[in-house]
Amino acid sequence: MRRTLLTVGGLLLIVTLSTLARMTTWPGVFARDEVLLPGADAYYHMRRIEYAVVTGEGVPLQDRYQHFPEGAETIWPPWFDATWAIVLPLLGGDDAESLMQVAPFVPPILGAIAVLLIFLAARRLLPKRPAVAWFSAVGLGLLGGSITYTRLGFLDHHGAQAIWCGLLLLLGTIALQAESDRRGMFAGAATGVVLAMALLVWPGNLMLLAFWAAGLALAVLLGRERLRSRMCLAVISFGACALVLALGCGGSRGARAGTWALTTLSWAQPALAAVITLIFTGGWLGAGRFQRPGAGAMIGGGVTLLVLAGLAMALGGEAMESAVDGARQWLTKDEEFQASVVESLPLLIDEQGELEFERAYTQLGFGLWILPLTGIGLIVHVFRRQSGAVWLLALMFAGLFALTLLQSRFVDTFGPLAALAIGWLLGEIWGRRWWRHAVAIALMAFLFWPSLTRLFEGVSSWASGDEDSIMASPTIRRKWQLHKTARWLRDNTPKTRGFYDVSLEPEYGVMSTWSRGHVITLVGRRPVVVNNFGDDLGDRHFEDSERFFETESAEEALSILGQYGCAYVVTEEPRDQTAGLDLLARFAVQLHVGDGLGLTLPGREPRAAIETMRLIFETGPPAGRPAAPGMFKVFERVAGARIEGRGIPGAPVELRVQVRTVRQRVFEWGHVGQCDETGRFELRCPYATEPGRVSLARISCEGLECRVEVPEEAVRSGASIEAPELE
Repeated sequence: MRRTLLTVGGLLLIVTLSTLARMTTWPGVFARDEVLLPGADAYYHMRRIEYAVVTGEGVPLQDRYQHFPEGAETIWPPWFDATWAIVLPLLGGDDAESLMQVAPFVPPILGAIAVLLIFLAARRLLPKRPAVAWFSAVGLGLLGGSITYTRLGFLDHHGAQAIWCGLLLLLGTIALQAESDRRGMFAGAATGVVLAMALLVWPGNLMLLAFWAAGLALAVLLGRERLRSRMCLAVISFGACALVLALGCGGSRGARAGTWALTTLSWAQPALAAVITLIFTGGWLGAGRFQRPGAGAMIGGGVTLLVLAGLAMALGGEAMESAVDGARQWLTKDEEFQASVVESLPLLIDEQGELEFERAYTQLGFGLWILPLTGIGLIVHVFRRQSGAVWLLALMFAGLFALTLLQSRFVDTFGPLAALAIGWLLGEIWGRRWWRHAVAIALMAFLFWPSLTRLFEGVSSWASGDEDSIMASPTIRRKWQLHKTARWLRDNTPKTRGFYDVSLEPEYGVMSTWSRGHVITLVGRRPVVVNNFGDDLGDRHFEDSERFFETESAEEALSILGQYGCAYVVTEEPRDQTAGLDLLARFAVQLHVGDGLGLTLPGREPRAAIETMRLIFETGPPAGRPAAPGMFKVFERVAGARIEGRGIPGAPVELRVQVRTVRQRVFEWGHVGQCDETGRFELRCPYATEPGRVSLARISCEGLECRVEVPEEAVRSGASIEAPELE
């Protein structure tokens, strides 16, 4: 009893400290008057959760607020968001505002559950090495990769990956080590259900399905004494998995995927689980018909595999080949958008393609270099115990480590295995003598030093309460400014229909870079042409948005806005400051840096002022650069009032208006036209006269001038205004 109480107390302490470690980013999440969610995907998860909670209609599968104007089916399965749409109202999140206050605490809860699961899995694998379980739990609590995906505010399905990994390791070990067939079958069925749930949350968990199938196959072939019972276990496990998947997937598929897509939820996942079930069934039948059950199992399973492969190729070979090719492209980043996503990069390669270790140390600590050796040591130790789970453990460790090196996004799934391998080493060092305890603790501190330093910095920042220093962080400041931009759009532009009714088509859309789409949709409540899904929703929108922000042609850029029905454009400070004239010549940069004024660049044709775009909002400049343009600006697409009048025949005529922005910056917008042979001129003005903000339009020609009041109606409709006589 005393030992049980000590175990429970110790676990509660570790879980509590792990949760607190994930909340040290509090000042950067609850920043001033905004809730800043880390990353970008959390905003679209919140969009779906909020929709389900507010409307009571469930998570939307199709959304017109992305991929505007057609809308698109979301590439994520709905079940992660649907689960939290049920749970969060119970915790006080029953409307949009309260949800944003409660939802940030979800990831630390997921992290705490993962810590508990790796403790239980380690106890099951190595019952005679209790220190391994304690060190594994503490290690996962401190592991940078785990903290990254389960830190405060990082509401994302990847935060649950460590839970699925821990559950597979725990339940798989119970199933393969069970002394009675009945207990093994029950644990096997539970494992199948867990795998189905994991796939319904993220189809990338197909890797866990593969590890379980291969681990069972090796346990069957190399553990002949319980061959048929383990074959039966496999049939029950994958049968349960296929059934739950078939009930949960509903044939959902992404916009550019297909019925048999592997990278999005489709019929491929339940079909694969069913195929594996049939293969093990064939093996089970074969084992009962031959004197050598092992050979019979291989023959039965092999024949079943060949038959099923033949049927698949005959009925849908092209579709399956396309699905496999799509998965290969996603995994190897063999397409532009995925190659630009940081978490898709190899763990040891930076965005410039150079070798770098900082990110790897942040995610896995200095233990990165000993993980192969500690992993092998752990596997050998489990093998010597003649545990049937050794093959599952070996496949999971080797496979997930390789995937993490290939794409750093998999560090969240590999985390429990990394913590277990390091925990095994520290547990082996731990002994009855005090100096061994000291060595183990010191080594642990060294291996996790990168994480510990980040935690110390977070605690120090939190304790200081210095809001100005927190807001000085470029990442937090940019996110806060983006929030302000989106919220201004929400409060100061015409409301669009369909935010809480996806069957309705919104009146207009917003053009922004793809990396800002999710925030604009949730915080600004406005539909966007592209969002953080990039080209996963379709190539055309993504390519056209890229073309809009890269083109130098005003005609091309305005044509794209018209094609997609965009009334507003959100621009931001160019990050690539090395592009020189090529950067400054872009239409979007002419808007952001030059406020849409005309410009002349060396070696290029003069650029006219942009007559149909007006600046309506801007945020403050980057920290330490008060003279720089605002981080974000919003421009409205208008027809522009046509100001007509009579000047001097053949002479140049100039239009000027003085504009005061929301941050009280004053600039003068204008452009130059030409009087015709009769002296008539026509100038277009995108700014309406507004006392205190936009001055009267001043028109001058050869020393003569007049002032014109420009009505808002004329700016929006493109109506003509007759200018007074020049004096």
